[in-house]
Amino acid sequence: MILIISDENDNSTNDVIDWLLFYNAEFIRIHPDHQVAIRALSIEEDGAANFELHCNEQKISYAQITSVWYRRGRLKLELEYSRLADTIEGLDMATKDEIHVLTDFIHYLLSLKPHISNFLSRKVNKLQCLFIARQCGLSIPPSYLFTRKEQLRTLHARPTALINKPLGEVFDLKFKRRLYITMTEEITASLVANAPDAFLPSLFQHKIKKFVELRIFFLFDDFYPMAIFSQTDAQTAVDFRNYNYQKPNRNVPVELPAGLTEKLKRFTKEVKLNCGSIDMIVTPEDDYVFLEVNPVGQYGMVGFPCNYQLDKKIAEFLIQ
Repeated sequence: MILIISDENDNSTNDVIDWLLFYNAEFIRIHPDHQVAIRALSIEEDGAANFELHCNEQKISYAQITSVWYRRGRLKLELEYSRLADTIEGLDMATKDEIHVLTDFIHYLLSLKPHISNFLSRKVNKLQCLFIARQCGLSIPPSYLFTRKEQLRTLHARPTALINKPLGEVFDLKFKRRLYITMTEEITASLVANAPDAFLPSLFQHKIKKFVELRIFFLFDDFYPMAIFSQTDAQTAVDFRNYNYQKPNRNVPVELPAGLTEKLKRFTKEVKLNCGSIDMIVTPEDDYVFLEVNPVGQYGMVGFPCNYQLDKKIAEFLIQ
């Protein structure tokens, strides 16, 4: 049986499930709103481990699971226990820690099955990935982390243009009834002048001149690159995710140089990812510059424009 852990309304998951249904494959899908009850878990003297979960009146035995696809979310364990935690100070936090330990171990056991992605590697450290990418021979933008206006002013005074991006994942927030999203932004003289004297640790990088951007989906040692002509539109020139829905960027399949593919293989193994999306820039001088990796991987935006049939490939791996 194939186990899928994903958000309920994730369309990319639905596309893969269409293929599983076509192949008459047995699967179960769990999303974060499902209440998952655990009945037993064991680690035997010989090292064999097993557990039994119940979800929507269906029993899931670890031994029955043939492959796992972690897409999004996490298992939400429903436990029946005395509610002393409601009356004893500090016990509620201790109870949550115990549940987290149990949940993480279940995810660890699932990662021992043939799998695509896993819960324990769902997040990566952007700074660590930049460092590892350079160690693997990939070019990266010179990167700096500052907390003071004076540091930023000194760097901005140099001839090289700068950009700023979040250290973590993209997020949005509301302020005075407006929605703000943490896109990559170019650092202007006005922004430097209006910056506070001290601010949260912030990532600044040299702005790399673009010929095209690359979004490269990878599944094990296979890479599926797509060129994004974002620089032809002022709205998407700095960050293609600032989509122009009226005039979308041109997206086309491309081939990667053989030497670059080998470096990317080393990188994905070093960061322990077997699936995800890598963002790169190709400069006018035909240099390839690594930006970051998304460990979940948005394969729909690459698979459909480039006709890579990635949803079918994922389904076939899970079956095989």
